[in-house]
Amino acid sequence: MELTRRRLVSLIGLVAVGGVSVVRRAEAAPAEADKPVTPEQIWTELLEGNRRFVAGTLRARALVPTRRELVRSQHPKAIVLGCSDSRVSPTLVFDQSLGDLFVVRTAGNVADRVALGSIEYALEHLHVRLLVVLGHERCGAVMAAASGEPVPTPN
Repeated sequence: MELTRRRLVSLIGLVAVGGVSVVRRAEAAPAEADKPVTPEQIWTELLEGNRRFVAGTLRARALVPTRRELVRSQHPKAIVLGCSDSRVSPTLVFDQSLGDLFVVRTAGNVADRVALGSIEYALEHLHVRLLVVLGHERCGAVMAAASGEPVPTPN
């Protein structure tokens, strides 16, 4: 399946939730024995993680054993299309660990051909069942696009 912008829009609907935009359920992937979780349950878990992030009570994680386990394969629970802004790390914002999120980042969280290809990979090959579009306040790329002025490029 080629994931064009039109197909992506037909698969998902955009919903604003508490300053975070989430794209709800994509086509249901085949159920995996180790992943009986619904997109709604995953979204609830991400919101709980965001509450911990806001409160400053992030979970401690054993990253070395997690890294060793992830060498074999990855099974992220959600795709996050987010901005490249270094101040907005989806893994931290949702208090997740290595391997939990398949993150695609572009300035202004724009879904260009490369981003769409990455999203398509996660949907088709990793069977991820939730796509979150994560925006943030005062995004420079969005403000530049909205102003109609050309975005300055580094020399």
